[in-house]
Amino acid sequence: MRKYKNSDEQWVKNMLRAEGIPDDEMVFNEKETHIVDDIGFFTLTTAHSRPYLQHFCVDRIKRSPKAARLLLKSLARTVKGSLIITAKHAYLNVLIRYYFKKYPYAEKNGHKAYLVEVT
Repeated sequence: MRKYKNSDEQWVKNMLRAEGIPDDEMVFNEKETHIVDDIGFFTLTTAHSRPYLQHFCVDRIKRSPKAARLLLKSLARTVKGSLIITAKHAYLNVLIRYYFKKYPYAEKNGHKAYLVEVT
């Protein structure tokens, strides 16, 4: 795992665009972003005084359960304590239920919100 570099910009943008994230919602170059073995990345911001998972994306070419677990394990090594996650895609809901054993506490506009404890 490594920190985001400017040379990662196009790769990250392409992944987010492929997931349907508009450019004006992309904050990876302004917030804490981690690249994991060129399989994906995640971006952390803050909401309600807690870490908030803004972006979580596995490259579609390399997408697999193993790759997703690796990205989640890297996230867990980075964040300790409470983490807010808003899942916009079904695959992320499955990962959260499997890895963190959590169910959403709220749903709005088809997005499910989770509060998970990372130890």
